[in-house]
Amino acid sequence: MTEQPRLLSGLLLALIVAGAGCTAGASSPGPSPSPSPAEIDGGNSDGGAGGGGAIIGKPIHPIGGNPIDSGVPPLGEPKMVFAHPGQADVHPVSVVKLEVAVSGRRAALTAVWWSGIEPCTMLDSVLVRRAGSTISITVREGSPPNAGSVACIDIALLKGTLVDLGSLEPGSYLVRTTDGHARPVSLTIT
Repeated sequence: MTEQPRLLSGLLLALIVAGAGCTAGASSPGPSPSPSPAEIDGGNSDGGAGGGGAIIGKPIHPIGGNPIDSGVPPLGEPKMVFAHPGQADVHPVSVVKLEVAVSGRRAALTAVWWSGIEPCTMLDSVLVRRAGSTISITVREGSPPNAGSVACIDIALLKGTLVDLGSLEPGSYLVRTTDGHARPVSLTIT
């Protein structure tokens, strides 16, 4: 009979010590050491331009990189939005992904970026400029002129929009964004 109380006492003592160890770390004074940018970015620090969070122990790469090459999970499906010209405080946004589709001689582009929710942040326009075989796009957002009367929550939303590049002459083209980390994409019209 004396063995069972000793065994229970030993287990109880082990649980108390383990529990004290868990709470001692949580309540210990002083800041915990911060990882260096090289530790966070896998030794590939770019001054904080990478963006996004990461699972500890995995390198952080810029959003919009190739998920197969970089270890970055796919961005997911964006909420498709349409332009509402006439917004106030119009500014370019940082595009993270470009995708091109070609049908015959017509080409269309999907641009993806992180933004705020509507009606607080809305797509105003997409500027398309062509110089030779390079097509540059600038996605621009703003706020409705009466946005001061709207309460906005601070939540990031992945947005996308479809851009008609029109009918192109046969040849190879490079489509790039003027703002953001999106990789340029190539397309060929035959």
